[in-house]
Amino acid sequence: MSGKFLGSDGKYHTIGSFLGTDGKYHAKGSFLGQDGNYHPKGEFLGSDGKYHPAGSFLGSDGRYHLSGSFLGTDGQYHIAGSFLGTDGKYHPSGSFIGVNGKYEEPAGLAKLEAQTKKGV
Repeated sequence: MSGKFLGSDGKYHTIGSFLGTDGKYHAKGSFLGQDGNYHPKGEFLGSDGKYHPAGSFLGSDGRYHLSGSFLGTDGQYHIAGSFLGTDGKYHPSGSFIGVNGKYEEPAGLAKLEAQTKKGV
């Protein structure tokens, strides 16, 4: 099992991960935040007092959004690569009009688009 080690919990973990003060193993580069939780490398504490993914930015709506997101003509933020469809709505890259005449969106991207609108 290359690249793994047996932890004190009896499970295998990726080399470089470490046992935190909370008794759980965390990925290399993770850090203990001011909130007492471990966060992945690159996350930062926003002005709202919450941790956000690396590259996130504070939008004009007062919420943090994923890097590359943009403010659409509808006043909402959308993930990079989204486009305005013929139905007047934004759709993630890779979406297409299906046989039913409605846009079909890649499952993972549709979830990411919803998260981006909501803020991270």
